Amino acid sequence: MAVVKRSVSFRREIWEELARRADAKGGHVSGLVNEALEHYLTLQRGLDAARGWEEVHDPFTPEEIAAADRELDEAGVYGWTRPSHARSDLR
Repeated sequence: MAVVKRSVSFRREIWEELARRADAKGGHVSGLVNEALEHYLTLQRGLDAARGWEEVHDPFTPEEIAAADRELDEAGVYGWTRPSHARSDLR
């Protein structure tokens, strides 16, 4: 498996918790970050597909969205909401 090394910035409290959790699992922070990013990208692809479907068909109704939310909740799939304190300009 090919890997790419990059420098990224984390808020201190996030990094410290990641490091603790990775250590407790006997792994590395990079593994946890990769898992989180894979999950995020999967969600984004699903949202892109839904937007594409709506461009061709009618927008989803509130009832359809509620039904889909229930099905995803029952399947253990939870969405990702950007925390209000999140910043994309960390350097």
